[in-house]
Amino acid sequence: MNFTAERHQRALALMLELGYLCAFSGATRDQAIALLTAHKAAHPDARGHLMGDALVSLCCDGNPEQAVAVVRQAKFDYTDRAEDPVTVAFWAFILMQARYNSEAEQVIEYLLDHADDPGALQLAQSVREEMLSPS
Repeated sequence: MNFTAERHQRALALMLELGYLCAFSGATRDQAIALLTAHKAAHPDARGHLMGDALVSLCCDGNPEQAVAVVRQAKFDYTDRAEDPVTVAFWAFILMQARYNSEAEQVIEYLLDHADDPGALQLAQSVREEMLSPS
């Protein structure tokens, strides 16, 4: 199956979203990994699975430092225009969860200045509000 064809793009996006949801639940680690692995196999050039792997470390394993390390080791560059804006917004979320608020704010500012994806912008605003809310 040619997953680069436009008609298969939605299936890939849904696979990735389901992987993220499984990771967020924290109770479905195996399902998250299965979905993220399938996404990577179907679309190896995409980087969305990278944030999924980080979310597994963060949410399922309770290890925010490992989540950040996963992304840093992959040399993720949020300023690369080829990166998906939602993936970049998740990077801000992961940084915030690991208490790298200053770096998370830089990522958010970049998104607000350069992205036009409504979902990415909404997630970035939510992360910002969470950082600004009193703990």
